[in-house]
Amino acid sequence: MKRIIRIFTLVSLVAALSFSCNETRRDAENDDSNEVAKEQNEEKFEDNDMENDADFVAETVAANYAEIEFAQLASQRSDNAEVKALARQLVTDHTKVLGDLKTLAQSKAITVPMEAEDADQRK
Repeated sequence: MKRIIRIFTLVSLVAALSFSCNETRRDAENDDSNEVAKEQNEEKFEDNDMENDADFVAETVAANYAEIEFAQLASQRSDNAEVKALARQLVTDHTKVLGDLKTLAQSKAITVPMEAEDADQRK
């Protein structure tokens, strides 16, 4: 069980790093919801600290979408009952966190993405 948790933790860290390292710009026609959120937050917040906070919330929302997708994939593809149980728990936990983040973002007028980052979905 500890090994499974370590594997999921490693996958989570890799996903988080890939989201934070992906800073490529796209043409306006190809903007995904993450880029749209980032641009709208830049326009809304003149204070650099508030803009950084908004970017953090938006990136965290995208990471939670990805974590939910990874856990669903693990649940679907694994034959191990412990992996499936852990994956279901991750889906439940990340869905709750996602809801809390969206509520926070709405209260602070922060625009958040509607999906995991498109570039990471294509990999």
